[in-house]
Amino acid sequence: MARSKRYDSQISDDNRPCLTKHAGSRMNGRRISVDDVSLVMSYGRSYHVRGAVVYAMGHRDAIVCHNDGLNLERLEGMQVVCARDNGSIITAYRNKDFRGLRRRNNRRPSAEFAWSRAAQ
Repeated sequence: MARSKRYDSQISDDNRPCLTKHAGSRMNGRRISVDDVSLVMSYGRSYHVRGAVVYAMGHRDAIVCHNDGLNLERLEGMQVVCARDNGSIITAYRNKDFRGLRRRNNRRPSAEFAWSRAAQ
């Protein structure tokens, strides 16, 4: 029998985002607090990538927050991956390279284009 992934609702009773077991263990190992994750989700950018929503805190986001009176420089490069359906947190990690969050062009060239190139 196939195992199904179970995600809890987006916000728990104490207004904190819900974590999967995987996210909790990874965050503990990476010394990322739930408060840090909440700040990234509130002030960072969001990307819809490969069936998930990724919240990322970049250098520009930290500068904007600094201008507003918040010092979030320590959160630069933090990324939080959430389920698209209910928003529960799947994992969180630090990575200052945001190139993986770009859109990918998965469209293949049309058959007509391939035939026209072969004829040349």
